[in-house]
Amino acid sequence: MSQFESVIVVLYSTLCIYLISMTMVVVLGKRASAKFNNFDWLVTIAIGALMGTTALSDRVTIIEGASAICCLLLLQYCFTKLCVYSERFSDFVLMSPSVLVVNGQVDKSALKKHRITEGEVRSAIRMKGYSSEKEVALVILEPSGSMSVIHCCDDVERVLEELR
Repeated sequence: MSQFESVIVVLYSTLCIYLISMTMVVVLGKRASAKFNNFDWLVTIAIGALMGTTALSDRVTIIEGASAICCLLLLQYCFTKLCVYSERFSDFVLMSPSVLVVNGQVDKSALKKHRITEGEVRSAIRMKGYSSEKEVALVILEPSGSMSVIHCCDDVERVLEELR
């Protein structure tokens, strides 16, 4: 096969695997492209690797690559359904939120545990429009890795209880 023909095959494979992947994401709905938890991230990396291998390797057919991607997306769909319907399963496999700041006080042990710097916490606080941790009631590290900043919450204890 000439170099030109190889390029055409790669372009065709890339287009096909992209269209198949996007179709699966549309069919599976918003959850397939929502904010990531730890398992969504894993599936996304695996799909990227499969798409790249399918597009560039002559040893993996479009059907094989598409089958593997469909399998991963269906497993993710089943996994998330199981998390929704089984609190026990969800508690076992998904990370829970962690409190990093309470009433302006930074929990340094929580920062160490999650490998978060005070600078990263301050950055999240500034992004919400506050100048320091003294202005916020809570900073919560969410399972997705993002930080929620809650200002002057009258019911801090209730929120903390919900997180436990």
